[in-house]
Amino acid sequence: MSRIIKQVLFIYAPLLLLLVSQQSCSPEMVEGSMNLSNQPQGGPSKLVAADKLGYDIAFCWNAGLVGAAPHNKVAGDEGSFEEVATDRAGRSGRFTRPFSNPATGNFTLNSKFQFISKGSKFEGVTSNLDYLEIVEAVLYQYPLQGQGTLYGGLGPFIAYGIGGNVSGNGFKESSFGGQDGLKRFDAGIHLTAGYRLPSSLYFGLAYERGFVNNSPAPDYTSHNRSIDLCVGYSLQKIFGAAKKK
Repeated sequence: MSRIIKQVLFIYAPLLLLLVSQQSCSPEMVEGSMNLSNQPQGGPSKLVAADKLGYDIAFCWNAGLVGAAPHNKVAGDEGSFEEVATDRAGRSGRFTRPFSNPATGNFTLNSKFQFISKGSKFEGVTSNLDYLEIVEAVLYQYPLQGQGTLYGGLGPFIAYGIGGNVSGNGFKESSFGGQDGLKRFDAGIHLTAGYRLPSSLYFGLAYERGFVNNSPAPDYTSHNRSIDLCVGYSLQKIFGAAKKK
């Protein structure tokens, strides 16, 4: 277990540093999603698992990559994402965060902190796995000339199991901890793609593949997989609309 913790901290520490170093201390977007998860297994005692529906809720930060210019908000309505940037040559220009930064081209660092429910079903038994997760993805955005933005990217994720249960056939027990519980740590790759409207509302798909074997048993392996259908919106605009009421 100590070896796993060291590996997790080795990956986790840089992600935390990136998250706290974002240009804004407050999350910019809120995202909700439904996912289809599974736990592919291997080994002589593996179980054939079926897909399970889950849900996620996330808060997202976005920042320019290395070389990003400083920026200041332009006077306007409370819901506006329009800002002004000055690059190193002293040139100024307007852009709309988070998907268009003239100083860094069309690349953005997207940080996501989320609660995510994963798991699977097999032979009448349902596994519910609840995680707190951090994702750091590099996104590429393709503006559609006033018609919104296409985006796609990938990056690592790391997660820690905080709850859940395994139930069915007359029994119910905690998913994590104890002699037979799953290992709490998970890490892997996160891929995402989607479309963002000019209003900042966006729709996307995401896929996560966990690389950590969370099985407590020596005779089979288990990994997390999930596909998410995501919907997100600007927190600034939500709060601005609430203030106007």
